[in-house]
Amino acid sequence: MNPYSEDLRKKIVQALRRGMGQSEAARTFSVSLSSVKRYAKMADEGRSLAPEKRPGSKPKAGEDAKRLLALGDTPAARTPRPASCVSSRAGGSPSRR
Repeated sequence: MNPYSEDLRKKIVQALRRGMGQSEAARTFSVSLSSVKRYAKMADEGRSLAPEKRPGSKPKAGEDAKRLLALGDTPAARTPRPASCVSSRAGGSPSRR
C-alpha cells in the first residue's frame, strides 16, 4: 500500500486544529485512527508530514530488465518479436496452445 500524500496529512492536521475529533477525522478522510494520531503527534513535535522512504533494499533488475532498460525508447524496443521467439521461451509452440 502506498503512503498517504503530504497534502492529505496536512488536511487532517488542519481539521484537528479546527476542532474536529480524531475519530471523526479518520472517518472523514477514510484513514485509520492510528494514522490520524500519528500525524497529529508529528505536527505537534514540529516534524515534517512528508512520507518517508520505505526501508529495505531496492529490487534488483534481472538481465532481461537491464537489457530492456538499455534499449530505452528506441525502434528496436518497440519492434514486435516473432511468435517463434516468444514460444521458445514460453515452453512450446503457439499452435499447441
